[in-house]
Amino acid sequence: MEKFRARQRALVSSVLSGFDRLVFRGSLRALRHRGIYGFLHRAGVRLMEFGKFAQETTERVKDAALAEAHERERPVLYLESPRTSKEDLARALLHQHPLAEPGLICAFKAVEPCMRFEYHRSPKLEERGLQLRAGKCLYIYKYYLDPDFGFMHLRLQTYLPFDVQVCLNGREWLSRQLLRHGVGFEKADNCFTRVDAPELAQHLLDEQLRTAWPTTLDALRQRIHPLHQDIFRASPMHYWWVAYQTEWATDLLFAPPPPRWALSTRRWCAMHSTISRVPTCSGFSAAPNAKPGRPRCSRACASAMRACASSTGSTAIP
Repeated sequence: MEKFRARQRALVSSVLSGFDRLVFRGSLRALRHRGIYGFLHRAGVRLMEFGKFAQETTERVKDAALAEAHERERPVLYLESPRTSKEDLARALLHQHPLAEPGLICAFKAVEPCMRFEYHRSPKLEERGLQLRAGKCLYIYKYYLDPDFGFMHLRLQTYLPFDVQVCLNGREWLSRQLLRHGVGFEKADNCFTRVDAPELAQHLLDEQLRTAWPTTLDALRQRIHPLHQDIFRASPMHYWWVAYQTEWATDLLFAPPPPRWALSTRRWCAMHSTISRVPTCSGFSAAPNAKPGRPRCSRACASAMRACASSTGSTAIP
């Protein structure tokens, strides 16, 4: 990257570096090992009743997670295939059901692999009891057009231990920040191609590094798992957050393109393989195999450049 920037420094007007994709995962570490037994004891649930308790709690968690979508009459879909792109589908639903203001776009339900508490039978006392085992359960996804973070989503495992995932995008986040500051910009997919105040944009990206993540993520978790405090009222516990995926991106913003005649000469020069060096007036660097001496190109290329320059009223090219 540094070599490219050094080579193209005459064309690069500014550089933006900061967060791109961010995925955080939250888990209840207090339930691990034998913590689940303490939770059940304080909740008044006997071990033999665990299966019934877990299933009833799962139903409550699902209803609470989807309540917002039902109240706001947003789409709720069950996805049978894991190959379905949830992000693409959410964007399509946003186009079909536009929002009057930032908020919930849609919710998805999908059965996916998980780690869940199950009773394990074994003749060995140390292996007997509730254990985290690989299985499957229903997950709920909620996609938002958030006023602060832009397009984002949350994911909830609806069976104990109720793991949560938060997926953000630093570029979406920056877009919302720039809009609040009244700064104009243009994007191509997830990359900024123009920013009217690049220094402010970089300052905002730097500020993202100082986010109070536990507080921020707990607030987002509340949207998809509002029953957490009620379920663990007898055994208060907090989510332990880890950065599961973090991507750092650098956007190079280029200066405006050269005049039209220069672009025409570039096309002509690319057509002729006999070029040794392109005149500096056209904005080109030396060809890799250029020989030392006076900059020049082929006669055909030079003629084309002169004709193009004269037709546009530009200074003649020697």
